[in-house]
Amino acid sequence: MFFIKKFSKFVLFIIYVFLISFISLEIIFSFMPVAEVFNLKKLDENKVLRYQENKSINYSLGKTFYKVIKKNTNNYGYVADHNFIKTNEYKYAVIGDSYVEALQIKYEDSISGRLVQKYGKDKVVSIGLSGASLPQYIIFSKYVIEEFKPKNLIIIIVANDFDNSLCNVQSKPGMFCYDENFNFKLVDFKGYTFVHNILRKSSFLRYVVFNSKINLKDIFKLNFQNLNNSAYLSNTSFYKDKKTTKLSEKAIEEFIKEIISLKEYSNITIIIDGIRDNVYNKFYIQDSFLFKIRNYLIEKLILNNINFIDLHNCFEKNYSQNKNKFEFVDDWHWNELGHKIAYESYNKDYDCN
Repeated sequence: MFFIKKFSKFVLFIIYVFLISFISLEIIFSFMPVAEVFNLKKLDENKVLRYQENKSINYSLGKTFYKVIKKNTNNYGYVADHNFIKTNEYKYAVIGDSYVEALQIKYEDSISGRLVQKYGKDKVVSIGLSGASLPQYIIFSKYVIEEFKPKNLIIIIVANDFDNSLCNVQSKPGMFCYDENFNFKLVDFKGYTFVHNILRKSSFLRYVVFNSKINLKDIFKLNFQNLNNSAYLSNTSFYKDKKTTKLSEKAIEEFIKEIISLKEYSNITIIIDGIRDNVYNKFYIQDSFLFKIRNYLIEKLILNNINFIDLHNCFEKNYSQNKNKFEFVDDWHWNELGHKIAYESYNKDYDCN
């Protein structure tokens, strides 16, 4: 009995220390420019995910907050510095994931913002959400074609878009993925839970996740190996099993079928991110999942006469001349230079050959 009382007091003391420590850290970090995040809206009748409209946040980079950027959502709930107007005759639409959001840089420095500077706010729409992949890009593309009828559609594809298109690999709330029969499957999103809301408002936890780049899920699962996993190429695992590779190829085939059907309504260009690790330090990547799956995508694009830009050559040429990298020290998203090269390559201001 004495031991139980002693142990209970010890547990209560540990909880007390934890709570006091957490509250103290929360107060300290509330005075710092910790990265903020936009809140997603519940899905409406058109089932196209978006953020809450007309909101502003400060997004920051690094443990030392070496860069702080103000970002906005517009009247449609997408990250942009201008509103979209349904009755406009849009010239360009940019579709993608967090690379289109571009939280790490000013909007004017992103590929979308550069198009706006050249053609005007009434000529460019951009729709991108973190975590989107190939099936979600098709949903976004269909929506933007129906809503804004752009003459030119640009879709940005990055390394983790392929296997993440599969529902059994990644199911992001509010987004579409491919089920086992390669039909579109919507992962429902009815809003954040009470606990999720509390966690998103915590300055300390946002610092841990967004500024320090620590995956809380791995910690809670005691999966410490993933916290320092060097077997990565770009932002996907270097190796994937044969089944995942085959299914990813099938996801590409389904994506291509949809793109072919959309070519009737808009001039489509696919921009493929380069394998930047290999641009900076040449090493053998031919056995990697990313090298094989990119080649498979490019083969299908060529076979179906779909216009595309492979940024690997563009980045390679620019890096050989200037030795400047295209992402941040602690964040794999394109920096201003990465977006500039992507824009100039699309706009034919930069010759990648």
